[in-house]
Order: sequence, then structure tokens, then C-alpha cells
Amino acid sequence: MPRNKYPEETEKKIVDKAMELFITKGYENTSVQDIIDATGLSKGAIYHHFSSKEQILLTVYDIIAKRTSSEMMRIVTSDKMNGGEKLRAMFMNSFQDDEHIRFMKSLPNLLENPHFLALHMKDTIEDVAPRYIYPVLQEGILDGSITCEYPMETAQVLMVLSNVWMNPLIYTETMENPEHKVAILYRIMHTLGIDMVDQAAYGRVQDVIQELK
Repeated sequence: MPRNKYPEETEKKIVDKAMELFITKGYENTSVQDIIDATGLSKGAIYHHFSSKEQILLTVYDIIAKRTSSEMMRIVTSDKMNGGEKLRAMFMNSFQDDEHIRFMKSLPNLLENPHFLALHMKDTIEDVAPRYIYPVLQEGILDGSITCEYPMETAQVLMVLSNVWMNPLIYTETMENPEHKVAILYRIMHTLGIDMVDQAAYGRVQDVIQELK
């Protein structure tokens, strides 16, 4: 068999087609055969680049995460917003990224897939909180738009509440009234000196949570 001269292009093709399938059919309803049919590649070619469907999903997850991180960093480094405005912009951006939302809908329930849950928790606590939320909280404290104490711990609590406790891919049974969770998150953050979501944003947040259920 001749060697593939362009392995990066082949991997990109596999990932792009798999992403389309995951979004349209869902991860659990997409088979390796579906990916083979969509790419026109052989089974051997797929497994040459990826050991499993799960590994393909992890690669897709990484790509989506990098795009989200790029947008988060754009907000963090903006010189047109104060800390409080940046925090609200980052929070609402996660509910306005349609591709990210569609990808999240494709994932299996995270409680039933501990590997994905661990990945999600690690990303939330070890990357998003210290890299994006913490510096914005510090900036807000300095410019007076945020009054919280203990910004690192507050960043971690904020991420656990918004990315885990409010995540319908984890707590499906407790999302009958998503507006209740949004209201509680708002009150907790307000008590801590952070106004993350204004009243006008409630509707969008609730709609996305309902869509992910």
C-alpha cells in the first residue's frame, strides 16, 4: 500500500466529517462505519490515524475548545471593557456560540461517561478558571466593577456552578426549571460582588439549557 503523503489532510478530513456527523446524529448514534462512508476512506485508514471513535471525539473536543479559548482570550485582552463587562461578555459568549452548542448537544450524558466528565472537569478547574476568569476578576477588583474577595476561589466556584451544576449533560433530571438555576446563580454571584447576567440575558441562557436537555 502506498504511503499517505498528506497525513494531516487525511486527519483533518476524518475530524471534519466526524464533527458533522456528531452534530447531526449525535456521538452515540454515529458509528465508525458512518465516518468511513462520509470520508470515503477505508477502515484501515481511519484506524491508522485514530485508535477509536472516542479518540476522534476527543480531537473534535480539543478543536472546539481551542476556538472557544481564542474568543475568551480576545475578551480578556480587550481594552474596551472593564472587568465586570468582560466577565458578562465571556459568560454570554458561551450561550451564543451556535457551533459549540450544537457540539455539546451531540455529546453523551457525562455522568455515564466518566472519561469525558473527568476531561470536562479538568478543563473547567485547571484551565478556564485560572486562565480566563481569575485575571478578569482581578481586573474588575482593581477597576471597581467587581467587589469579590478571593478571586481564584471565586473563579473556581463560578466555573463549577456554570459548567457543571447548570450543565444539562450532567444533571438532566434537575433541569425541569432552568430559570430557577439561572436565578440562583445570579443571586450567588451578586452576593459575591459579581453581576454576571443581567435580566435581559436570562431568556437566552434558559433557551440554551432547554435546547441541551
